[in-house]
Amino acid sequence: MLSRSYWEDQLYFGKPDYIVVGGGLVGMYTAYYLKKNYPDADILVLERGPFGEGASTKNAGYACFGSVSELIDDIELFGTDKVKETLTMRWQGLQLTRSVLKDENINYEEKGGTEVFLPENSDLKNICLKKLPEINALVRECIGMPGVFEYHEGSPKGTKGFDGYIFNRLEGCLNTSMFNNALYQKCIDNKIRFLFGFDVDKLKHGADPHVIHKKYGAIYAKSIFVTTNGFVNHLIPDLDVKPVRNQVIVTEEIEGLQLNGCYHMDKGYFYFRNIGKRILIGGGRNKLGSKEETFLFDQTDEAFTLLSTILKGHIEGVKDPKMDYHWSGILGIGGNKKPIIAEVSEGVFVGVRMGGMGVAICSLVGKQLAELTKIAN
Repeated sequence: MLSRSYWEDQLYFGKPDYIVVGGGLVGMYTAYYLKKNYPDADILVLERGPFGEGASTKNAGYACFGSVSELIDDIELFGTDKVKETLTMRWQGLQLTRSVLKDENINYEEKGGTEVFLPENSDLKNICLKKLPEINALVRECIGMPGVFEYHEGSPKGTKGFDGYIFNRLEGCLNTSMFNNALYQKCIDNKIRFLFGFDVDKLKHGADPHVIHKKYGAIYAKSIFVTTNGFVNHLIPDLDVKPVRNQVIVTEEIEGLQLNGCYHMDKGYFYFRNIGKRILIGGGRNKLGSKEETFLFDQTDEAFTLLSTILKGHIEGVKDPKMDYHWSGILGIGGNKKPIIAEVSEGVFVGVRMGGMGVAICSLVGKQLAELTKIAN
């Protein structure tokens, strides 16, 4: 017997054709492409919070596909073929998002991306310079664009204390809140239903898959799509996905700020950009250690000190700015950076392990995940 009211059951629950668990970017794209594939289907997106909380509304708004040092590191860890695959996916995903949502609706600006090198990281810089022709050739093979990365001496405009930088003319910045809202509106326009505040406690596999909420009971569907990324093991244990926390701080508005664009440092582990007259800086989990391998959205003094020290030491015109924001987001990483897009049991599909590149690949992951229903049927 159901504990929810008859009216609630009729309005919110019923028996949708497809359930998407997770209302972040991947979840919304999955729902959007399911609707494209099955226009008459009833699609319900379940989100435990008031909005997609993991990293979808907490990312830095980078439209990037990998710095030179990051790509070199990935080749050493995973091999050239894997890197080609993920790099191509990131590029195609960014172009798909720009096509579906349009640049003006996400405030996309192709300002370029800049990887900066600290004087104490001269060994890393020298490796990047040695392998720069090889990486440019790899990028050209993947996306058809020649000479994407260019090295320059000194510090880029608006920064100080760096020992050279590599500029990528094809990267850009976007507005994370506008991105989420544009995709949400696209879903609403396509009559996709959302149920916020619905924390799925259990997932039942098999011929009649369903999700269970402690208070509101079960909802059944033909198929269920889990897009909770770093939190997926709460529902589907033993997947190669590990949660990691990235922390971010944002300054007050700074008059005369010259910083303009997106910047990477130390194999992509650190990143900073301007948001108007403010500076956003985040990352550093490679320096903060295993304590960042967590589901918890906490903010730590250690991360704050690390990020603010870099900010004060390397941004022109910054002395001791007040910090207006300090937040954290949870990423999903694993044994390699290729996302998991698969049917894990009858009627249950997953699209997880974004590897810190969710902004770039969310559209393609959602599209490919929705396509799996055609294969399964």
